[in-house]
Parts: sequence; structure tokens; C-alpha cells
Amino acid sequence: MKKIVLIFCLLCFANITRAQSSKTIDLNQIIQLIDKYVIEENIPSVVVGIVQNGQLIETISRGEMKRDSGQKVNGQTLYQIGSLSKSFTAIIINSLEEEGLLSVNDPLSKYLEGDIPSDAIVQYQSITLASVLQHRAGLPNNGASIPPTPNGTAMKGGYGKEAMLKDLSTLEVDTAKVGKFNYSNLGFAIMGYVAQKVSGESYEELLQKYIAQPLGMSATTTLQTQEVMVKAATPYMVGGDRTRETSAWEMGLGVAGGGVLSNIKDLSKLMIAEMQAFAKYKAHGAESPLVLTAHTQELNEYMDYGFGFFDSRNTFDSTVVQMGHGGDLDGFASQFEYYPNHDMGLIMLTASGFGGWNELKSMIERVMLGIPLPAEISVTKDIVKRYTGTYQFTSGSELKLYRKGKDLKVYIKGWGSQTLYAQNETRFNWRGRNAALEFELDAKGKLSRAVYIENGKKHYPKKIK
Repeated sequence: MKKIVLIFCLLCFANITRAQSSKTIDLNQIIQLIDKYVIEENIPSVVVGIVQNGQLIETISRGEMKRDSGQKVNGQTLYQIGSLSKSFTAIIINSLEEEGLLSVNDPLSKYLEGDIPSDAIVQYQSITLASVLQHRAGLPNNGASIPPTPNGTAMKGGYGKEAMLKDLSTLEVDTAKVGKFNYSNLGFAIMGYVAQKVSGESYEELLQKYIAQPLGMSATTTLQTQEVMVKAATPYMVGGDRTRETSAWEMGLGVAGGGVLSNIKDLSKLMIAEMQAFAKYKAHGAESPLVLTAHTQELNEYMDYGFGFFDSRNTFDSTVVQMGHGGDLDGFASQFEYYPNHDMGLIMLTASGFGGWNELKSMIERVMLGIPLPAEISVTKDIVKRYTGTYQFTSGSELKLYRKGKDLKVYIKGWGSQTLYAQNETRFNWRGRNAALEFELDAKGKLSRAVYIENGKKHYPKKIK
């Protein structure tokens, strides 16, 4: 009962900035989703922006700049946006190509000449800049010399030029992965380096020149000066203890893959500009550095990838097209997604991500787009306990089911822990994925088989513990 009262009070005193909208969005339902997430996950701060018809129509903010500070976050609070920065780098690369300073069809080797030994540069002759932007260059996720981030702590010191060039001189490109999607932060560090090399300007200068200044994004930066960081939320560790402070990542050349700082106000300007550019591209073929999905490669039946940007079909309703990227730095996290056929967009920033962060994004976008949320019922602790244990797929990957109160929680490496919601006593749904676990019982009510269903496809993980 206390939780119901609290959510009601939060609804009453929600910190919301609203503009005019031509279509009614169920704002109360979105607020309830945000408040439930903040309470259950102990989130220090989150700010959500909703774009529609070429304007930022809602800004919903929760939490404080720093726990117990009394200073509330808002649409101008800065957050490090993680891998959403990759789309900024792609825009910079497109802009440099437009000016004739490079070509995405050039081999990477052309831009590494004089930097690494000739015998090492050979393997980069068959890799184009486009393939790097699409994560299809056979590069590892990170360079061997990148500073460690043990237990999710922030990177310190950054990834320097000498370290990256050393890594490029000694690593062996995985030729079996060339042409196949293989996510690479290293690849975007290289793209940032190439951009700086051909232009003679720093990444910060390029960011301001091609994106921030033209779009009036006055707060967006890579700098972490005292003047900047006083406007940023304090990030907190993810996982079981969201009360431990961490900090922004010091990324060096890695800034091109994850180090940009921005806020809802600025990101909405970028989103609106991208949506307008995409509309012109679809209608008239008008080229623009802001169109990051002009050249895509298929990842699966629901998803393609362009230059630092996903082009997807919503798995709950495949008629819905959505484009964007997210980011997570074991503290700061972001979501940036627009829906061109609905003239809508969603921007989310938090100071403690992972876990249910992607789930919250999926739930909010379903409300925005009118895709029904899953029906849920309450089940007993005994029913939940019946299914706990470790299950292994034929691929060798595992999922762990455990009970927390009356909830059935799932942990998969790389996904973090999430709550499964009961549709009935034998079927539990993910909220943020078109996925469910069904449990088949024998005549005595004991578990006989688990069925994992995603996008209509069935898999049969075996219980091993």
C-alpha cells in the first residue's frame, strides 16, 4: 500500500516540462513506469525527453544531481552518453567526407601510413572506413592497452595515441569476422583518430564545428573541466549497490566511442535535425551527414546497422521502424531512439544504468506508440521457487533464475538482472524484450522442461543446477 501511495504522490508532484502536442500520449502511464523503476532499482537520477512533431514536448526528471544534495536534475543536467557518442563520430566522418578530406570507401591503411610499421599496415588494406563504422572490420571490442575498469569502475587516464598505435601494430585482425558484425569500441577510437588526423583539429573542435554549434547544442562537449562537471549528475555504480559513487570516464581517443557529455535539451535538437534530414532523404534522396542509415548491413530479421546507428523494427510490432543507439558506462547510461513513421522520439539519460534500463526504454516506447503492455498477475513465492536454478542453452550460454520476494528474477551475463512478470503460473515475460519463459510441468507439478521463446522462436535450455 505504501508503494501505491508513493507513486501517486510522485505523479502529483512530477517535475515535468510540457510543450504543445498534436497527439495525446498517456503521460501518466509513462510517469508510473519511470517512478516504479526509480523506486525498485534505487536509481539516483533519470531524465526522459519525448519528441513529437519536430519539438521536445515533454521532459520528465527524477532524482538529484548528487544523492542527498537537494539539487534536482532537469533537462539541462549533463550526463556522459556512452556509446551514443558513436553516432556523433559518424556524423563527423560524414561531414569530413562531404568536405573531401576523406572517403568512407578508402582502406583504413591509407590513414595509418607513417603511424605503424609497414608489415603491420598490410592487414588494414582490405578494411574500409565504412566497415569500421559498421563494426564489420574484424577488430576486437577494445585495444589491449586500454586502461582497465575493474568491477565497473570508471576509466582513468584515457586511451592515448601511442597506446592505440602500439595495439594496431601488434594485433591480428580476425579475418573470419571481417564482413560480419562484431561490435568494436576500438574501431571508433580509430575513427576519432582518423578524423583528427585528416582535419588537424581535436575531437572536441570537430564536435563543436560539425554538430554542437550548427544545432545550437551549447552544453554538449567532451571536456571535463570543473565548469562543465558542476552541471553534470554524479554517476553511481550499477548492480547491487547503486549508492556507491563513481565518476565520468576519462577516455582519451576512446571519447569517439563513448565520452561525449550532453543533456536532454541538446539531444532533442540533434534528434529533431536527424529526423528532418531522414525525411528529406527518404522523400528526395537528399544526402546529409546526419543520415546515418543510408548504408546499412543486416544483423538479423529485425535489425540493420548503419554508421554508428541501428535501423530496427520493433519486435513487439514489426511495422514500427525505429532508429538510434544507446550507451552504458557502468554508471552513466543513455537511450536515443526515433520513430520516423510516427514522427516521435525518445531520449533517456541516467546516472546509474544497466539492469532494467533497456526494459524501461522498451516499456515507455510501447506506451508512446500504442503497443499494449503485457498483462501481469501476482503469483506466490512457492510458484516462483519452483523455477529457480541455472539453465544452459545448447550454445553453452546460461541464465540463472532466482527468487527475490515474490518476483522471479533472471540473470544473463551481459544483460544484468531483470524481473520476469507472470502472465500466468507457468509463463513469465520480459517487459523489454519480445521474449518469455514457459515452464512445462509433469503430473505431480514438478518442472519437466523450460522453453525460452523470443520473437516466436523456441529454445529449450536444460536445467543444470
